[in-house]
Amino acid sequence: MNKVLISLSVVVIALGSVMILRYQQISPATQPFNPLPQLLKSEANGFNAVKPGWQYVFPDDYGAHPNFQMDAWYFSGYLTSTQNQLFGFQMTFFRFALAPEKAASDSVWASNEIYRAHVAITDVGRKQFHVSERFGRAKLGAGASQSPLQVWLDDWEIRMPDENQSRFQIRATTKEINLILDLEIVKEEVTNVDTGAGMPPFHGYWLPRLRASGRIELGSDTITVNGIATLSQVWGGLSLYRGQIALNRFVLQLDDKREILIFQLRRRDGSADPINTGLLIAPDGAVRRLSRQELTLSVLEHWQSSKGDVRYPARWRLQIPEEDIQLDIVPMLRNQELNLSVRYWNGLVKVTGISAGQVVSGAGQVELTAYAPDPSL
Repeated sequence: MNKVLISLSVVVIALGSVMILRYQQISPATQPFNPLPQLLKSEANGFNAVKPGWQYVFPDDYGAHPNFQMDAWYFSGYLTSTQNQLFGFQMTFFRFALAPEKAASDSVWASNEIYRAHVAITDVGRKQFHVSERFGRAKLGAGASQSPLQVWLDDWEIRMPDENQSRFQIRATTKEINLILDLEIVKEEVTNVDTGAGMPPFHGYWLPRLRASGRIELGSDTITVNGIATLSQVWGGLSLYRGQIALNRFVLQLDDKREILIFQLRRRDGSADPINTGLLIAPDGAVRRLSRQELTLSVLEHWQSSKGDVRYPARWRLQIPEEDIQLDIVPMLRNQELNLSVRYWNGLVKVTGISAGQVVSGAGQVELTAYAPDPSL
């Protein structure tokens, strides 16, 4: 199994959630409590430390890691209906532990774990972006298990339903949408090594290609869909690192069964050129790591948020000369901004270009963090 760098942008969103918690949906498992003071006081003492040489064991590592302070699961992908309607989706769960020991009381309110989740659907044809967020306590309608994997928050859930544990099921219901997907593993896990980038270390893996099938319910419409998805999971300590450094992520899935994962490390104030690194996954699963000298990622256009105070990149050109790859990356809907407990842009993109003289195409997900003002800086 290849050991390479995976994205830490999931962690960026997780840490932002800790710092700026705000409650938007209240349900039986998401009572109006405020975990922020406890989270800010929580320390990593007593939790497992993240050290080099983690021995990955699957399917166990798909599940929760209760000896660590934090877990994060991030699914995303693109879906097509039988009528050729196009959708993007994302579903993220976070588990935050306040203390390594179990709560002294058996009360459902005496929990040492807090959960956050969000779900988003991009409806390309209707030019609509649906997004919802929830928070909850363990013991009160939220929780996670290791093997077999199950993570839940009210009626939102991730689980592995079969004995072989070769597929995931996700489901989420909001006032606007109902998402139910079966996600079959197509390519094996890509696992991480120490990043050496001066950021907090986390264990984690990336499943670059999942085969998706299921349905989306929008109002009175039930739409059968099929498509391609991906999963990133990380676990480790709950570092409250903050500052000028931000991370963008590009997850691209090409129709020729290759995947490209690009990380863009940049300064919030734009005072230095971004550092771009990444991975190129071949159809057979072989991994090539791309250094900053082997690729360029240029911004071609920008989009101003509908709220008027944030400007995001909105079109890119990716070049990997040694692989003879040139790709244009364009949002399928410009307004895919998530203005939740963390404000950022995360959405479905279209990919077109040339590789070794042949026309290539595909789709993917781009995540742009730390463009909105941070009042603490």
